[in-house]
This record gives sequence, C-alpha cells and structure tokens, in this order.
Amino acid sequence: MKPVYSLSGRPYWKFVQVGAVLATAFLLMALFSVHTRAQSIDDLACVETLPSVVYLGEYPGTYTLPDGYSTFVVKRHNPFRFDLDAGQTSGGVTQYTTADRERVW
Repeated sequence: MKPVYSLSGRPYWKFVQVGAVLATAFLLMALFSVHTRAQSIDDLACVETLPSVVYLGEYPGTYTLPDGYSTFVVKRHNPFRFDLDAGQTSGGVTQYTTADRERVW
C-alpha cells in the first residue's frame, strides 16, 4: 500500500503522529494544572496566623514579660541560637535577666 502524501510531500501518517503526540502532551499539562491549582489563597499560605513577637531589648538588663505573652525568646551567642525561656516568676510578674550579648523578645 502506497502512503498518502500531503501537500508538502511528506507522508500523511507523520503529521498524524506529531499531532497525536502534541495533543497528548497538551492533555497531560491541562490535567496537571487542574489537579495542582489551589482552591483558595489560604491553601497557598499554609499558616493561619503568624505569632506576635515584641522586641524587649538587649544586654545588660532585666525584662518583664508583657501581658498576653507566655515565654521569652532569647538570642544567644557562642554558639549562635534562639532559645525559648520561661523566665523567673515572682509576685505574678515574669522577668528575664540577660547575660552577655543576649537579646530578648
């Protein structure tokens, strides 16, 4: 059986193959984009609300935990790190006294 030729002189079945490949690729891309599309902006955020942080100061000093907060965040050196510290509570007031080169939130 002789192949049917198109106007460009190429066999017609080659155009069909290329068209099928392009159609399949387009269909797969469309399905992937529908599947991965976020339904709302909250789906993209991954976090409902960020914590509230208040900078209290740096060494030397004693800092009082403000109302509505439950812990101190202390930036320390040697080695550099951030630690959560409950502080010292006396008389209903929670305080933290910094050591050398510490910052408190």
